[in-house]
Amino acid sequence: MPAVKKIGFVIKKGNAKAFSFVEKLLPWLEKQGYRVYLPEPLFSEIKISGKATLCSLEDLGSVDLLVTFGGDGTFIRGVRVLEGAKVPVVGVNFGEFGFLTQTHHDNFEKTFVPFLKGDFRVEERSKLKAEVHRKGKVHTSYHALNDVVLHTFGIARIAKYKVAVDSQPLMLLRADGMVMSTPTGSTAYSFAAGGPISDPQSPLMLFTPICPQNVAYRPLIFSDTSMLEVETSSRNSEVLLTIDGQEQLQIEEGDQIKVQKSTQKAYFAKSLTYNYFEVLRNKLFSGSI
Repeated sequence: MPAVKKIGFVIKKGNAKAFSFVEKLLPWLEKQGYRVYLPEPLFSEIKISGKATLCSLEDLGSVDLLVTFGGDGTFIRGVRVLEGAKVPVVGVNFGEFGFLTQTHHDNFEKTFVPFLKGDFRVEERSKLKAEVHRKGKVHTSYHALNDVVLHTFGIARIAKYKVAVDSQPLMLLRADGMVMSTPTGSTAYSFAAGGPISDPQSPLMLFTPICPQNVAYRPLIFSDTSMLEVETSSRNSEVLLTIDGQEQLQIEEGDQIKVQKSTQKAYFAKSLTYNYFEVLRNKLFSGSI
């Protein structure tokens, strides 16, 4: 990759350790000739002191590299604010799990500096688009890196969901909900709900019921050219639509949710030595063989 000149930052709100790290990092980057952009809506906590340029969220689409400081949630937020702009994203981990983040603040020079020099490759990841149709019209739409989730809330009751694939009826699911995920999201909520893990480059979409009443309803894998259509049919249950765990909408009786592959993509900056299955082994499978 060409050397990086313009860098955007997204920092986890309220993470004092991450903000302190960035405040120390800014003058070093300035001295090295890098130009740092901070999206103004996200940065009321940081001291600028001429070391960075405040910008709009839209301006982040023109940087050479977007760096997130936090955990996987902050990384996902960084991808989401780009709205499909072809900007590679790398995460500096200040969280606990750090499955999506590539570098760690405790090992800054070894793991992070190579990205500034352009020593990385870009990996494309698919996203999902979820459209909510209400009273025959598109009410709202979302794009998800990890998953689109329908789930009950409030008083614990299962809900009924009519599920169709490409307009063909599939099932009437009685469950706490369902997770529709990308291959990237297969290690997130879908995995916790009992779904399979997928190679993130696979052209597919995963469907995982959450606590189904009938155990015959198991996780399913569809082609990423498919469209899943879900309609709630329970009057006694309150249902939420959640996108990447970061946006939500209360679903009304009769709403139809259409989920398919998004035209947006995400772009991950990966070290030249990165291996997905090594990360999988170290993060999920105890790290040794």
